[in-house]
Amino acid sequence: MTNVPPEAPGFGEVSPLEDARPIATILRAFIDRHRTTDAGAAAVLGRSPRTITRYLAGEPCEDEAGLRALLALIDEGRLPPPRPRGRKGRPRRPA
Repeated sequence: MTNVPPEAPGFGEVSPLEDARPIATILRAFIDRHRTTDAGAAAVLGRSPRTITRYLAGEPCEDEAGLRALLALIDEGRLPPPRPRGRKGRPRRPA
């Protein structure tokens, strides 16, 4: 679990698959934990930024189980995480 600060809320407590919280809460924690933007998360999750915004606003997710599984795979390190945001909230450029 690289790029995940141990002080992040929910770190190591429960997988997104087993988490009973709403998907909006889980997704916001994922974005904060990986220090990315909504657009950065959208790119990694294969959703549009507008769709991520809708999910964060509490709208239903038609494939919630699949999204939770994808979040779990990224948190477990089996898929690459989103790029962290830079100083101005933009994703950092690769070195």
